[in-house]
Amino acid sequence: MIYIGTSLGKCLRSLLLGEVDEKDVLVIITRTKAPDLRKFHGVVKKYYDDAEKYSSVSPGAYDINVKPLEEVIDLSTRLYIDGKIHQPRLFVFGNDYFFHPELAQDIWIELSPKNRNTTPAVKQAYEHYKMLDLLTK
Repeated sequence: MIYIGTSLGKCLRSLLLGEVDEKDVLVIITRTKAPDLRKFHGVVKKYYDDAEKYSSVSPGAYDINVKPLEEVIDLSTRLYIDGKIHQPRLFVFGNDYFFHPELAQDIWIELSPKNRNTTPAVKQAYEHYKMLDLLTK
């Protein structure tokens, strides 16, 4: 499965705990505004040191000090350098704030793969799945 992440802190925690594999991450969309790797490391370090400040509803959700800081920085560096960190606030927004309601509910959004299987039963099942998905929205 391929994933889009919706929160830097929550996604880093999930990756560090092994809930999602780093190779399965397409992109993490964050509300951060760090224009370079040095500033991005500063944000990650703040999460590492003060996780409870980032969510009064679920303070543990941002707790990324489940691994040594060096490992957390290495992970965040790879994600940043590989282009897997998207920071919409670095681009022009009228209010300098990015929020998409569909991204607020889950930490990870699964991408639906294109069905490349030509077996008739699989093709039919996939078409039924897409129809049921549309009907339940």
